[in-house]
Amino acid sequence: KKANQKGGDGGGIIGRDLVRNYDLSSQLNGVTKTFNLPAIWSIVSVACSSFPNVLRPTIDYTYTGQSITFTSEIDAGTTLATGQTVVLTIVSG
Repeated sequence: KKANQKGGDGGGIIGRDLVRNYDLSSQLNGVTKTFNLPAIWSIVSVACSSFPNVLRPTIDYTYTGQSITFTSEIDAGTTLATGQTVVLTIVSG
């Protein structure tokens, strides 16, 4: 096993990693499309209360280790409006 490889032969999550939900719902205002995130390794999934219910990486959103930006495919006035729910499943270290 290489020193920088995570897990066994198949990779995977090691002890210091944490998979958890990160709720953006309280930050939604119908205008903002970029949201700051805590330091993360990756986004596993993004779920919304409005259509589309599951967002696609690189098509519906992009992210860096510090932020997520919803693309033009996502309408801020509906999907990201006040009262909607957006929950990210993230891997943080």
